[in-house]
Amino acid sequence: MNKFIKIALGLVFAMPLMAQHSTLTSNYLFNLFAVNPAYAGQKGALDATAFYRKQWVGLGGAPETYGIMAHMELKPKNFGVGIQVVNDKIALFTNTKVSAAFSYKIKFNRNNSLALAISPGINRVATDYAKLITTQSGDGTFNSFLQNKNSFTSGAGLFFSNKKVYAGLSTPDLMQLNTKEKTLEYDIIAGYVYKVSDNLSLKPSTLIRGIHGSPVQFDASVTAYIKQLFGVGLSYRNKESVVLFMELLIKKQFKIGYAYDYNIGALKTFNSGSHEIMLNYFFGKTTNAASPRFF
Repeated sequence: MNKFIKIALGLVFAMPLMAQHSTLTSNYLFNLFAVNPAYAGQKGALDATAFYRKQWVGLGGAPETYGIMAHMELKPKNFGVGIQVVNDKIALFTNTKVSAAFSYKIKFNRNNSLALAISPGINRVATDYAKLITTQSGDGTFNSFLQNKNSFTSGAGLFFSNKKVYAGLSTPDLMQLNTKEKTLEYDIIAGYVYKVSDNLSLKPSTLIRGIHGSPVQFDASVTAYIKQLFGVGLSYRNKESVVLFMELLIKKQFKIGYAYDYNIGALKTFNSGSHEIMLNYFFGKTTNAASPRFF
């Protein structure tokens, strides 16, 4: 009974954090478009990704997330478009978000550019009260009671890059500025590719997430790329998890990624970690430049 109470309290305290911050999966470690709409079109040709995440394995009602996303450059060049569809389930709540991305790249010179983007979308939250376990057997109060809430979103982003460095600033929902509750979220990403040798490159990177009324979250990561075909990395997410991730490039266009999150937070006793798998296909031709391969 004591164990059940601890699990219940853990989920109760986790819910406000999830409600305030947008859904974050380890997919962004393989695909920056997952957190910044201004990344749309950075690779030129169509780049498509599908992912699935099972969080806190062994804990009933734990989050489960899956999604698809794709982006590409348009003619005339410097314009990019993209789309994301992400479904997130936790206990009796299901959150589905469909968003588009429209970006424009400003080239300062041959190597340095800055992309700006807007990302309109629709968010749907469904609450299925029939999943509740009631104290009285046969209580039909919550049976077949499905509550839906739809809202419009409008994200935006900036993304600077060259062959070795990238940095970006984005927010998933600017429309919250028009509400009484100032809960604007900002996401800052940055990374640097250091070439150790012809067969080895290192990429330290970070993601910082902030929102009014909630502690700042950050990831500190480092990835090693071997012969531009295999990548393995380690990431620390403050007060939450340590992430081991890897990716394998097959025939220079098809990429498989896997991430395992070892929980170090309040719920670490009640789960065996989180698993995430990613499949990516690039429809264009790869180059030897650092940016198309490593970010």
